[in-house]
Amino acid sequence: MFKAFDLTGRRALITGADSGIGQAIALGLAAHGADLVLHYLNNSTGAEQLAGEIRALGRRAECIAQDLTSPGGIDTLAASAGVVDILVLNAGVERRKPWTEVTPADFEQGTEVNLLANVRLLQLFVPPMQERGWGRVLSIGSIQQQRPHLESLVYASTKTAMLHIMRNLARHAAPHGVTLNNLAPGATRTPKSDARYEDAAFRDRVIQKIPAAREGRPEDLVGAAILLCSDAGAYITGADLFVDGGRSLFDGS
Repeated sequence: MFKAFDLTGRRALITGADSGIGQAIALGLAAHGADLVLHYLNNSTGAEQLAGEIRALGRRAECIAQDLTSPGGIDTLAASAGVVDILVLNAGVERRKPWTEVTPADFEQGTEVNLLANVRLLQLFVPPMQERGWGRVLSIGSIQQQRPHLESLVYASTKTAMLHIMRNLARHAAPHGVTLNNLAPGATRTPKSDARYEDAAFRDRVIQKIPAAREGRPEDLVGAAILLCSDAGAYITGADLFVDGGRSLFDGS
């Protein structure tokens, strides 16, 4: 292994780690030596199964169930997680509907989970990283920052706002050995999106817009995540990296 990718001795917290992209990144970090704190909301089976796979790799893993929107929930999560060197902000919510039907409650939920919870986690974890002189923060954004889905008004807008927050804080943290970067997946097939991709017509429409000619998989994000969470990415901060099979290049022609 290239030494700069070695995460031995590092401790990572991943929100929404029980399936999909969070699960894949957790396994990738563990394979490179990190110990994991796995946050989840309802899927205890998925979280515990993942923890078992990580322990089989010889790394430590603990699971923490927490509602990020509950009063004091984020502070409780931070206290339970303890010292964290790597923070992966993966938890998110997307509710698709016509923009004319979006309600204040939709905005409240999307903003709470996709934006405010992440800001509070940053406030709790980044200053200690700065004091220790090393830290990595990775937010999981979306291609919708650039190409918003017509029925994802709240999701696209909160992901875009989160990118700007990460870039702002990257300037604050860089002198202290802490980097903050964003990974923007394209159309990625996860357990939450499987039902849509089982529709052959839907899948064909999606793939026609992807130069790589396939939908993404959670594993496709792991290499970039390891780079940005290790010493190999020490000189990269404030970046927005698309992992989308070229979807962001598609002009419709």
